[in-house]
Amino acid sequence: VMKRNLVRLFQDEPDLMHKLCTTLDPGILVANGIKVHKIIQSEGSFVVTFPRGYHSGFNTGFNVAEAVNFGYDAWFKFGNTCCNQYKLMKRPSVFSHPQLVLEWSRKRLPDIPDTVAKELCTLVDNFKRLRDRLIGLGIEREEKFYRFVPDRHQCAVCQHHCYLSCVRCRCSPRRHYCMLHFDKCEACPPQSKRLSESADFREFIE
Repeated sequence: VMKRNLVRLFQDEPDLMHKLCTTLDPGILVANGIKVHKIIQSEGSFVVTFPRGYHSGFNTGFNVAEAVNFGYDAWFKFGNTCCNQYKLMKRPSVFSHPQLVLEWSRKRLPDIPDTVAKELCTLVDNFKRLRDRLIGLGIEREEKFYRFVPDRHQCAVCQHHCYLSCVRCRCSPRRHYCMLHFDKCEACPPQSKRLSESADFREFIE
């Protein structure tokens, strides 16, 4: 609905939905089948917004308020969805979602809730599938593991944190690529690339 009504803005700024600068008349949203709820927050009350719930507000007078980000295990799946959207928009993540899932799980072993266990299995299965694909294309797997550094291990294409693994090319060893965008260094063949795996992730799955 936003894209249909703000075509020009989205052409200039494809990631407009991630910015806190644009709103649309609630009447237009309702007319297009979008549920809109309104609430008046009084002194001492709390308002909880769920994942993927757009929200906005304004003060009707002087106000002192505080917002806190929180989540629980059943919301990990929303984090994964968010990461995939960020990749498409080439928007850097505030933190690594896979790292959060692994560290949260490590602290709670062996009593991991089913919702998180499912997320872990998806994480490991996707990693192994992509890794095997790259190795099959001739990309060499490095024996030495690396310690993840957020500001250093980011994909040069999608800006995604390369927490689980990263690919580097001989022509530009300081540039990192995720396993989805390893081929963006088109000038070099797969044999000139190296796949490195995170030491933290390797220790966990072993």
